[in-house]
Amino acid sequence: MVEGPGATNNGAKVKKCVGSRVFRSEIPSGVPFSLETRELLTAFTVGKELFLVFGPPQDGCLDDEVAVRLHFGMDGSLSVRNGGVRARTNRSWTSKHEISLEIAFVKKIPSAFSGDAVEGRGSPSARGTATAGKKRKSPIDRDMEMKGSIIVEARGTTVKGNVSASAALSKLDRLRCRDSCSPHFEAPRVFEVLRNAGRSNPHLIISDAILDQNNFPGVGNIIKVEGLHMAKVDPRRSVVSLSDAEVRRIVAFCRRYSMDWQRSGRAPEKHVYNRTVCGTCGGATVSMRKIGGHVGSSPDAGHNHMSRTTFWCTLCQPADDGPGDAARPNNMLQMNAHQRALSHESRTASQQLLLLRPHLDRQCPEHGPRRTILRRVKKEGSSNLSRIFRTCQARDCQFFAWADGHLPECRCGRRSVLRVSKTEKSGGRWFLGCSKGKGNSSACGYFVWAANNHLDPLGSLLTPLL
Repeated sequence: MVEGPGATNNGAKVKKCVGSRVFRSEIPSGVPFSLETRELLTAFTVGKELFLVFGPPQDGCLDDEVAVRLHFGMDGSLSVRNGGVRARTNRSWTSKHEISLEIAFVKKIPSAFSGDAVEGRGSPSARGTATAGKKRKSPIDRDMEMKGSIIVEARGTTVKGNVSASAALSKLDRLRCRDSCSPHFEAPRVFEVLRNAGRSNPHLIISDAILDQNNFPGVGNIIKVEGLHMAKVDPRRSVVSLSDAEVRRIVAFCRRYSMDWQRSGRAPEKHVYNRTVCGTCGGATVSMRKIGGHVGSSPDAGHNHMSRTTFWCTLCQPADDGPGDAARPNNMLQMNAHQRALSHESRTASQQLLLLRPHLDRQCPEHGPRRTILRRVKKEGSSNLSRIFRTCQARDCQFFAWADGHLPECRCGRRSVLRVSKTEKSGGRWFLGCSKGKGNSSACGYFVWAANNHLDPLGSLLTPLL
């Protein structure tokens, strides 16, 4: 999942091309202009978006500056490499993600360059197409021809040309002080925007408020979940119910998590995201449900964004709209401590039982348990769709073993599928269902809540977003 830190780091890669001109480009047909011979004037990020601003073509045509907007979505990527160097990519990943944008930059356009004479260039309708009767070379082959160039390649990314350069720069000027990864970040400005958003919509929940890219650009679902957890705020609380101190904590922790992610290039430790046991209190108290996506005049009107799977600890992040831990009666704190102790005891006992069982069939025989992970079959049309299996994270390792052999069969005579509930009443609870899925007319409707004997053999490998 690409959030603000990933987009910011992608933008930093492209900045080495500023001042260079486009020698060759492959862009979506929906972009209404050609990039050939244009100079890259600047590259910057606003939240989770990357903007590339180009000057007029080299031929002197009276053309305005143009901008290209990139949004990396769930798993988009961007690479920058020198021409003449083959891209180092994961073949299995690139086979699923086509090239969204490819630009070759050079410091100086060769004198023999002619936009109409070079394959794939010219009018917007001709871009990205092969010349009649001539086989189009692959991107790697073309890159090998142009040493000294810099190649920018985006995959799995939404590329748009429907924003003007002036509008893009105006957006940067307006939002950079709120961007979670910006060096110009001003926490008081974000605090003020969140407070105003709560006043204008009393039903707005804090989970949606900080995901709004006009309020807090760069904050994605992971940063939201972990920031709210560190601030000890339940994601379902309304903005108006929060104290000033709570809002300031939320802003500070989201900023801290974003910057730690951006500096290291990897998401920091997750205490509740995609977990069933809280990494802070140690309790099996992590709740999960989809929050957002409802619009209307009811109290749910605060859920005015796309529904996102949200995690929180019911002990660390209390659901009440009252004061925090510091102002609570001692008996409440003692009760929470007792619940944590009971949860820890039950979890420890379960772990001890797992240690007594043989693990030879549950781990990669070559790379051991640390590289062994659970995966789910996601290939549409497969007879094993949604079944879970063990595999190895090590590159080129062929380890594979079904992980659901201990699960019962459904009434169709097929292995039942382990899933997790995301509803308000039972979010985070595991259940067994028909492998054909709920929407399949031929499904048998099999449903059973998962018991310890179904979950224990999978141990800590089992995560909600599997």
